[in-house]
Amino acid sequence: MRGEKPVEVGKIVAPHGVRGEVRVVQLSEFPDKVAALKEVEVAGQGRLEVTAARFHKQFILMKFAGVDSIEQAEQLKNKSLFVSREELGPLPEGRYYIEDMLGMLVVDTAGEELGHLFEVLPTGSNDVYVVKKTGAKDILLPAIKQVVKDIDIKNKKMLVDPPVWEDDK
Repeated sequence: MRGEKPVEVGKIVAPHGVRGEVRVVQLSEFPDKVAALKEVEVAGQGRLEVTAARFHKQFILMKFAGVDSIEQAEQLKNKSLFVSREELGPLPEGRYYIEDMLGMLVVDTAGEELGHLFEVLPTGSNDVYVVKKTGAKDILLPAIKQVVKDIDIKNKKMLVDPPVWEDDK
C-alpha cells in the first residue's frame, strides 16, 4: 500500500452460505465505497480480489476469488479488511481518518492541555473521543461541533470547549 498506513474498512465475522461468501461488518462511514471495492487486503491473507459484494441487513456480503466453500470462508473469520486511502478517495471537508487523529494533543479554549486523543468510540448518534492524560481521569468528549472547535491534522492538535458537568454531591 505504497508505504502509507492502510485504513481498516471492515471485519469478516462469519461465512454466509456454502459457496464461500463472507459477512463483513463495515467499519467505514462510506459503506457504498467499501461494497464497490475490487480488491482488499485481508489480514494475514494478502490482497484478495472481490468478485461480488452486496448489502444484506447490517452486513456487506463479499465473495473473494478462490474462496469457493464454507470451509475456505471459515478460515477468513475475524480477519480485518484494509485498503489504501487512495482506494477510498478523498474525504469530505471536515472529515478525518481516525488513524490521523489518534495521539493528537487536546487543548481546551482556555489553553489547558487536557491530554491526548486515545480512542474514538462510535455510539450511533455521534462519536465520543476518549482523552487520556497521565495521572488524571479519562475525559469523554462528544464529537459534536459545540464541543470540538478545531481539528488540525497537520499539527496533531484538537481545540475543544468541553461541556461543564455538575459534580455529584
